Amino acid sequence: MAVLIQKNLKVVLDVKEKRPLRMEEQEWNDIDQKALSTIQLSITDDVLQEVISKTTTVELLNKLESLYMKKTVANSLGAFKKLYMLSMHKGTSIRTYISEFTSLVMDLKNMDEMFSDEQQAMMLLCFLPPSYKNFRETLIYGRESLVIDAVKSALLSRKQMEYDSGRNDPAAGLFVRG
Repeated sequence: MAVLIQKNLKVVLDVKEKRPLRMEEQEWNDIDQKALSTIQLSITDDVLQEVISKTTTVELLNKLESLYMKKTVANSLGAFKKLYMLSMHKGTSIRTYISEFTSLVMDLKNMDEMFSDEQQAMMLLCFLPPSYKNFRETLIYGRESLVIDAVKSALLSRKQMEYDSGRNDPAAGLFVRG
């Protein structure tokens, strides 16, 4: 949607069925084809294979919605499975982990599955590796509730403190004489 807005093609998202009455057919077809190609260039090859036969933006968006955004048991199960199988593996940056978590939660929200702010915060903490045990305990100690933004901020601050103290710098342990 952001790319379509950037290219002044948002009108295709606003109009669900046919061209606006104020617009000539040729002008509408040009805009529709630009929007269609923009979306096609923005999706991965495996998704593109599913929708390449669609000739209008409306057809393409409807197909994408039916494949990935429709609230079916299979789609919900797949999205929940991805979320609950999420874990931060060794070598994964905290930003990548938070981004992946947020993306999975947004996918579920788009399927009308809602999580409270506190539930999201708890899940984010639960999926952290065992090395974050002390961090987790320190963060929740004495609190009545948690909010997701506070947890994300604390995780990013922790990472920045590690970086500033040289813990992530491979040369930090070197000592040179003479």
